[in-house]
Amino acid sequence: MTIDEEKQQLRATIRRLSAQLPFRYREAADRAIARHLLALPEYRSAGAVFCFVSAGREIDTRPILEQTLADGKMLCVPLCVADGIMELRAIRDLKELFPGAYGILEPPADSPALSPDQIDLAVIPCVTCSREGRRLGRGGGYYDRFLAHYRGAAVLLCRERLLRQEIPFGVHDYPIPWVLTEAGLFEDAIPAGMTGKRSASHKIVKIFPLSLQHFVGVLPLVPLTGPWNSDKLEKAYIFRKTGSHEGGPLQ
Repeated sequence: MTIDEEKQQLRATIRRLSAQLPFRYREAADRAIARHLLALPEYRSAGAVFCFVSAGREIDTRPILEQTLADGKMLCVPLCVADGIMELRAIRDLKELFPGAYGILEPPADSPALSPDQIDLAVIPCVTCSREGRRLGRGGGYYDRFLAHYRGAAVLLCRERLLRQEIPFGVHDYPIPWVLTEAGLFEDAIPAGMTGKRSASHKIVKIFPLSLQHFVGVLPLVPLTGPWNSDKLEKAYIFRKTGSHEGGPLQ
């Protein structure tokens, strides 16, 4: 079975499981996820937040969107402009959204466009993911293309009951080491503190535009199986850009 076939099979499995989740569980889980996210120091310090607009059985992001606007932050949401391509568009009111591609609420075509470099925090959806941040999306490639150019802080949202340890992972897939569920925040599968008192090592990782192809010449140093480690990714990025390892060899 190919990776694409494994992904399709897992999507079908998760769709069935998601349809069976009790409404009260979904409602309570979504409220907790929104509460956790809005309490993150990285959210509080962000000037510009990019967040998906939930649809169907996805985690309800309306409380996040509403609070971002209420807090006076710049809110950006996706606008699908071509197959696999989305743009980040700023909105000032949720009333600006209207049904677009796939029936998902989108901003107007003339809404202001932002570049990924202008975003401080990105809130990313998934069909399912592992606690280590291996993500399975819907298959359109929209978010993988976004992550390929994004260097800011990112957090992946998923309900606990839809987490899976084994996620098919291809060379164009990007891990997001920070996963937020109703149980709280996880860094590389390890529970992380939710307050500003987190240690220096417990800061939301900034995504580097890396995929497996970028590790040519670094492969003996970076394990490509098992949980991704954000520190290894950052050091690998430094090695690729400078040819040297700041702080010693990759561990």
